[in-house]
This record gives sequence, structure tokens and C-alpha cells, in this order.
Amino acid sequence: MRKPETRIIPEAVAPKFFAEHLKVYEFLRDDACGKKVLDVGCGDGYGADYLAAEVFEVTALDYDEAVIAAARAKYGRPNLKFFPMEAGGLVF
Repeated sequence: MRKPETRIIPEAVAPKFFAEHLKVYEFLRDDACGKKVLDVGCGDGYGADYLAAEVFEVTALDYDEAVIAAARAKYGRPNLKFFPMEAGGLVF
């Protein structure tokens, strides 16, 4: 059984609340510059899109196919790809 969703939708939350959640991506952005990034549990995709402005490539994953479809429609960069996938399926 999955827990209730806690997704952040930038346009649906207070700007200060959104800014607090974007800080994680902001913190990583300089270190990720020019690299390939994997965003697991991307949700809406705002963080992946934020990183894609500076990094070589972002691959963003979420288990919910409808969320991935919405992210693809909302964020369109050539170096940003969204895929539906359970994180438990990742093997390194």
C-alpha cells in the first residue's frame, strides 16, 4: 500500500513553500553542471527542468505514468527525458 501523495506542483503552492523545495536542486546545480543527472521520484518535473537548464542531460523517473505524461507535456527541453519507472527496479 502506497502512502498518500505529497507532490509539489509549483503553480499550486505558495511561492515561499515552492522556493524551499527548489533549494535542493539549487544546491546541486553547480556541481551537476555539464554532467548527466538522474532524478528519481521527479513528480511534477520542476526540479529536473531546473537542472536541465545547466547540466548536460537529465533523466527523470517517477512510478506514476500519468505524472510522467504531464511532466513531458509541461517541460520540453532536448536534454530532459521523463520515464515511468519504479525506483526499486534500478540496478547500479
